[in-house]
Amino acid sequence: MAADITRAAVALATPSTSIGLAPSATSEALFVFTSSIPAVTAGDEVSALGTATEFFGLREGKAPGEVALDIIGRIRNPWGILHGGGMTVLADVAARSAVAATPALEPTPGLVTSDLITHYLSPGRVGPVVASAEVLGRRDREHLVRVIVRDHGADDRLLVESVVTV
Repeated sequence: MAADITRAAVALATPSTSIGLAPSATSEALFVFTSSIPAVTAGDEVSALGTATEFFGLREGKAPGEVALDIIGRIRNPWGILHGGGMTVLADVAARSAVAATPALEPTPGLVTSDLITHYLSPGRVGPVVASAEVLGRRDREHLVRVIVRDHGADDRLLVESVVTV
């Protein structure tokens, strides 16, 4: 079902009632980029054929809590540098991976980022960009995580420092 439409993309969703919620309250979705305005409206039944890929091109690091990405065209801003949202995605994924103690691209069911503070220090220009997370402490079910993002292709330039609550 077409759930949300933008100028060059459509979110395809399958309503789910497996956890007792109304079909409109939760779903699994696939975001499909198109080359033009999609000829569908929300609620239309549609199908898609293609290969699903990870939008940011994330790669697992050497250990849990580490994740990397190459600075490719679609995640550069108009000035040619890594979009800040890309660095924030890295921080989020690295933090959840560190808390779960699993490889970065493995699912982390039950873990939700409730707060993420990001300090942008330098632009990412070269890549690969690598985020490394360290769990600093825990209170009840929440973990406080520090994430450092560096541009390995630019002499390990420090790009971001984040504090994440997972």
